Amino acid sequence: DRSIAECILCIFLAIVVSIIGIHVLYNDIYYDLEILVYCCVMAASQYSLLKSCQPDVNTPVHGFNRNTAISRAIYFCLFSSLLLLIHKLKTYSWHCILFGIIFSNIAVCYMIYNILSIILLCLPLLFLFGLLPQCSTFFLCILENFDMHLFGGTAMINIPGALHSFLLSIINFIFLSIIGYYGLLIDTSKDHMQNILFSIYCGLTVSICYKLSRGSSNPNVFWNMIKYDLLKIKRIIRQNEDIQDPLPDKLRTIVKERLQSDILLCFLICIVVFAAHASTTFTSLQPILNYIICSIVIILGTLFHYVLPQVRKQLPWLLFSEPLIKQADYALFEPTEATKVLFIEKLFVWIVFIEKNILLPCTYLGALSHSAPTVINKFGLL
Repeated sequence: DRSIAECILCIFLAIVVSIIGIHVLYNDIYYDLEILVYCCVMAASQYSLLKSCQPDVNTPVHGFNRNTAISRAIYFCLFSSLLLLIHKLKTYSWHCILFGIIFSNIAVCYMIYNILSIILLCLPLLFLFGLLPQCSTFFLCILENFDMHLFGGTAMINIPGALHSFLLSIINFIFLSIIGYYGLLIDTSKDHMQNILFSIYCGLTVSICYKLSRGSSNPNVFWNMIKYDLLKIKRIIRQNEDIQDPLPDKLRTIVKERLQSDILLCFLICIVVFAAHASTTFTSLQPILNYIICSIVIILGTLFHYVLPQVRKQLPWLLFSEPLIKQADYALFEPTEATKVLFIEKLFVWIVFIEKNILLPCTYLGALSHSAPTVINKFGLL
C-alpha cells in the first residue's frame, strides 16, 4: 500500500487469481483432497498480496521487496493458465513426422499436464524453500533463454534490455521470413535456389545478423540518442547543478558513430553477399563446396577453440604438469619487461576473424542454397 499503482496491481492480481482458480475448479482438474489443497494454495496467493512476509527466502534483497509480494500470485496465475491451456489442448489430436520420428501432442500434453498439476499443489513448499526466483528474475530468464535459443541472442542484465533485444529479434525474423517466403515461392523446381529475391534475402540475413550482434542491449542509449539528436529535445539543466557529467554525452556520441559505421558496413555486406550468392559460386560447385567449407570449419574450430585453449592451461587435459605452449617469461619469478605476444596468439585472432566473417557465412549460404529445395519438397512452404 505504498502507492496507488501498487494497490491497483494487488487488487487486479487478486481478481485474476480468483477467476483463474474458479476456472480450474470448474473444469474438474482436481478431485477429493486435491481440491482442498488447491484452495489453500489459491488463498495463500491472495493473502500474500495483503500481507507479505518479509524477508522472503527467494529474494536477494534484505528488507521489504515488492517483487516478492506479488511473485506468489503471478506464479499461481501463470501455472494455472498453462494448466487450463494444456487441458484444452488434450482434446485436439495432431502429429508431425520429423527426421522419421512421429511426434504426437497427446503424450506431450499429458506429461506437461501432470507436471503442472503437481507443481501447483506444491507451490507453498516451493516458496518456503525458495526454489522459485522472484518474478522479475523469472521473466528475465525466460526472455533471455527464448532470445538465445530461438534467435541466437546473448545474455541480458535487466528486463527492459531483454525485452528490447527479444522484440528486435522478432521484428527482424518476421521481416526476413516474408522476403524468404516469396524468394522460395518463385521457383523450387531446381536443385539449387538461384533467383534475385532469394539472393537479396541471403544478403539481408547476413547483414542484419551482423547489426544485431553489434547492437547494444540497453534501450536507454538509443532512446536518448533519438530524443536528443533526432527529435532535438533540449536537456533541462537544474540551477543547482554546478558540474555537468560529460559521460552521457560522450557515450551517446560513441554510440552514434558506431551506428553510422555499422549501417555502412551492413550495406557493404549485403551487396557482397548478394553478389556472391547471385553468381554461380554456390550452384556449380555443389555439393563439393559444402563439404570443403564444413571440413575447414570443423578442423579450425577443433584446433583453435578446443586444442589451443587446452594446451595453454596450467594442467592441459589434467595429463601434463605445465602448459605445452608457454610465454617467454613463464620460467621467470619476476618479469623485467612487458610480455610479448606469441605468434600463435596473433594467428588465433586472424583465424577467428576469418571464421566469423568468411567461413561461417559461406557455410550458411551454401547449406541454405543446397538444402532449401529439399526441405520445401518434403515439408512444403507452410
